[in-house]
Amino acid sequence: MATSNTTKTKVGIFALTLLSMSALGITPSLSLMAQYFIEKGVDPSSIGTQVQLLISIPSLLGIAASFMVARIANNVSKKLLALVGAACVLVGGMLPYLMGDSLLFLQVCSGIVGFGVGVITNVTQLLFTDFLPPEERQTAMAQNTAFVSLGAMAMIAVGGKLAASGSWRDNYLVYISAAVVLLISALCIPSYKGRAAASDDAAAATKDAPKGKLGLGSIVVALLGVLYMMCYNTFNSNIAMYAAEVISDTTTATTVGSLAGTISLAGGLVCGIVLGKLLPHFQKQSFAVAFAMLGVGSIVLAFVASPVLIYVLSFLIGATCSIYMSQAPFTLSVINEPFMIAAAIGTYAVATNIGGFVQPIVINAISGAVLSGTAADALIVAGAIALITSVVLFVTGFQKKELERAFAKKAE
Repeated sequence: MATSNTTKTKVGIFALTLLSMSALGITPSLSLMAQYFIEKGVDPSSIGTQVQLLISIPSLLGIAASFMVARIANNVSKKLLALVGAACVLVGGMLPYLMGDSLLFLQVCSGIVGFGVGVITNVTQLLFTDFLPPEERQTAMAQNTAFVSLGAMAMIAVGGKLAASGSWRDNYLVYISAAVVLLISALCIPSYKGRAAASDDAAAATKDAPKGKLGLGSIVVALLGVLYMMCYNTFNSNIAMYAAEVISDTTTATTVGSLAGTISLAGGLVCGIVLGKLLPHFQKQSFAVAFAMLGVGSIVLAFVASPVLIYVLSFLIGATCSIYMSQAPFTLSVINEPFMIAAAIGTYAVATNIGGFVQPIVINAISGAVLSGTAADALIVAGAIALITSVVLFVTGFQKKELERAFAKKAE
């Protein structure tokens, strides 16, 4: 099923993307939850970990969703998958407002939200691949990352306003937005089964296609996803603590740490909007550029105490997310045969979730063994890993070689 009218489809995909970081929607009320459950008798020594699970559990369920989508995407309606993903976010998000009164129940609901987010993040990339030719797909995927950041900023901001009532339950009302997304997606995403590609020839290529194995290039992109998310999440996990380390005034440090996280999302938003115009200048080295920016930004950040410089570097680090997280699935969609794209993108999504999950374990262990284990040290370690990865990518020309080989093959 080929279609020339892709604008309506893009609207549906971009709407879905707004939910890609919806698990963060309840972060403004985590402290309220901790206080509430301590008053209900939960051990204060464990409450921090139990509340943080509300944010980390979605990553684990995202891995399960990635495996599922990779396995069945070529055989079921991707529109159905998209709607299931949005419905999971809606149900998992609204149940705590309606009936939740235990941490275990909230954690289960976070898992439902995480599963839905995992389905969404995978299926949106596959929808772009199915409906857009490569020359249009790359720009759309770059624009899509802007909606990831926009959605995260909106969920956190609205969630914060709702939590200002003093009730953590009210924060969960932010997930009503998933109902709107569900409706838009149902109206805008075409119904089809299997692969409805940008050309009927490509669609036919997946029919009765043999099972294949991921090539070395796809495996490398997945491994790069692990490294990228480890380094990028180090900023998210440590920026508040770093601000407290270098800024003596507690109130100012809290403000800077919170605002820096928001500014990094703004960096991703702005970069996603303009990335389509910038890519022609470094398209085939975008991986290396993203890692270089992330490395420099993280290391320099570890040595500054000025709020203004912290904000500038946070914006730079956030911008790298739009570059890498758009170009990785694009590259996979080009270097793989049509019937292997779902498996390749699913594997990459699993890898990024793993990277985000193991980040504190790996980075903290290295920074503690080599340096002093402070938040600044964690940023230095992550920056060094990113810079080394960038140098390797520049020297080997990995991405350029993979793309040129794929384009040459298609031209034949």
